[in-house]
Amino acid sequence: MSNSLIIFQEAEFIGEAIRCLLVSWQLFENVFIVRELKELNSQLRDTSGPVILLPSEIPTKSIQELILQIRERDSTSRIIIFVQQVSQNCINNLPEEIPEGVINQNDPLEEIFSAFRKVIHGQFYFSKSIENRSLQKPGKRTGKKDRNGLTPRQREVLCKLAEGYTVKEIAEMMKLSAKAIDSQKYRIMKKLNLNDRVRLARFAIREGMIDP
Repeated sequence: MSNSLIIFQEAEFIGEAIRCLLVSWQLFENVFIVRELKELNSQLRDTSGPVILLPSEIPTKSIQELILQIRERDSTSRIIIFVQQVSQNCINNLPEEIPEGVINQNDPLEEIFSAFRKVIHGQFYFSKSIENRSLQKPGKRTGKKDRNGLTPRQREVLCKLAEGYTVKEIAEMMKLSAKAIDSQKYRIMKKLNLNDRVRLARFAIREGMIDP
């Protein structure tokens, strides 16, 4: 897995400011800035397993759809959502396909630095300022993740894996690509710290997700 960062930012000044900060932190060997979706797709073809910094809103495409496309292209990529303006609408529209990180531009620099370090090392980070805001008001996002950090879609994939279905069969049932399901499987195992399907099945039975 490469130690590269792709910054998707349409505003040239903001993108360059982020790049300069991250270069000074020396967290990545390579830092690329792309301003259009076609540039992002081109860079993804040339970069394996990058960290990708996405804005929380893109005028021409939903973040949910974009994350799914990135996952299908490279299931080892790690995604961080960069929130510039925290609002309830922004929180409600955060993707169900949980990225590895969500950061707020108003967070202290040491927290943002920590967020990037965690994602680089395979951990997850969700800005405390956004998490606290999401708990203050009811919204579409409330209750999406269970106590194990799984989204409804990930729980559905987990149940089908535990019941013995193959990745291809699950993809057909859920009308998704096999790559997308394989990516979900990888992230489920990573979140639960389980490394094979037998342990996944035992977990699902123990949690009451499927019958023994």
